[in-house]
Parts: sequence; structure tokens; C-alpha cells
Amino acid sequence: MNYIMYGVSYGAAICEFQNILEVEKMNVDLLEIPLDEYDEMSKIIRFCKMKNYKYSIHIPSNYLIKKQAFILNFRTTKQVDSYIKLVNKTLIKFSDIEYLVAHFPLHSKLKDSNKYTTLNKYYVEQIMKFAEEKRIKLLFENVGIRNEFYMPEQYHQILKSARVCYDIGHAYTMNTLLGIENERNLVKDFFIEFKINIEAIHLYNCNLDNYKTHSPFINDEKYLSSNYMEYSDVKNNILALPNLQYIIFEPHRKEYLKNKKIGDVII
Repeated sequence: MNYIMYGVSYGAAICEFQNILEVEKMNVDLLEIPLDEYDEMSKIIRFCKMKNYKYSIHIPSNYLIKKQAFILNFRTTKQVDSYIKLVNKTLIKFSDIEYLVAHFPLHSKLKDSNKYTTLNKYYVEQIMKFAEEKRIKLLFENVGIRNEFYMPEQYHQILKSARVCYDIGHAYTMNTLLGIENERNLVKDFFIEFKINIEAIHLYNCNLDNYKTHSPFINDEKYLSSNYMEYSDVKNNILALPNLQYIIFEPHRKEYLKNKKIGDVII
């Protein structure tokens, strides 16, 4: 097992700069920050450098969506190019990031499945090219948006040998979110399909009855009901990953404060 760097999602657990000092009590070495305007990013990154934290960037973000509303409904390759150009415009000022994590697939209301798949192939090719040219470590995060990409083998057809940030909660809630009846254990199947690719984990727990809420991944009786992810199964699958480098705690702020924990250190 490689050395594992633990981090916390700024966007989920910290939320505002006024809460930044809480990071010092979290026993983490990295902040994963949603891409934001320069002044806001600068404040957070100055804190990271002063306190010797690594930092990574997450896209998309509220800032990017305000700049380019089509991020919630990609339809053309020109929009993809514009999106990557905007990301580059900000990242060029922060060249020492640990990694860039990008959602996959794209949000889109295209009705033609073939066009949607082709657009996502173009997106993956172009953002990987961009990351290679800039010498940025790029990880793709699985999100459940459409039926074309919800099974792990569908993701793998396009991502192939790409690095992956596995959001376990997204896999767990995908059937519920998309309204699909499927008896497959998608959490386990993603672990199997992307075992070699997974270099980061977004770690939290969630309940199928309230799947939009991220609770801390902790071994606690209140999270042992059948509607939550099974703690030991997830832990054992994480322990079996050969190329894992980062575990990023991603509980929502309200849940983290309620439990007074961001999650269990499991490795």
C-alpha cells in the first residue's frame, strides 16, 4: 500500500474562509478546493502554504457555472473548448496544485445518446491533452447524471487508463438518482472495474432515503442501517486498491459539525 494523503473537501465541509482554521484540527494534509475567482482562491492557497498543506482543485464549481451557464447543459464541442480555456485561465496562476479533479460525464440535456457520448469522448480527450501539456495530474470523478453512464463498464469505455477519483457515494446512490431498477452492487462493481485506475477516494456515507446529504464515514451505529453504505465492505475494498494516493473526506458541513468528525482514518 502506498503512503495515503488525507484531505478534506473545502466546498463540502469548510464552505467559507471564516471557517478555515478548523482544518488544523482535522488531521489532514490537503484541501480540495472548488475552483473560484482569483481573490478567493488566493486567500485559501496562502493559508495552505503558510500551514504547509497541499491543495488540489475541483471542477466544475459554482464560480464556473456563473461564468458559463452551459456547464449545466453542454451541447457543443466549442462549449467544451471554452470551459477548458476558462479553467486554464485560473489554474495558470496556481501552478503547484497536487491534482485537478474533474466531473465525468458532462451535464447535458442532449436527447441524442450518440451525440452525448461523442461529446463526452471529445471532452475527455481535450481535458487530458490540456492536463498533459500543463503537467497537471488529472483525475476524473464519477457522477450519476444520465443512463448512458451509470454502469462502471460504460465509464471505462471512455476513461480507459485515465486516473480516477472514485466518489463512492455517487455510485451508491446512482440507481436511486436515475430511477433505475438494477440489482447490481454498483459500489463494489466500480471498485472492481477501476481497481487499477483509482488514485483518490471521495469518502462519506449517505442514506438512500436522503441521498443528497453527505454524512461522515464513521463506524457508528446510527450509520449501520440497510439504507447506508456498509462500512466494513467499503473499508475492505479501499484497502485492496493498489494505486490509491488520496482519501478526501467529503461530509457536508452540517453533518460534520453534528458528528464532530469528518470521517475515520481507515488506512
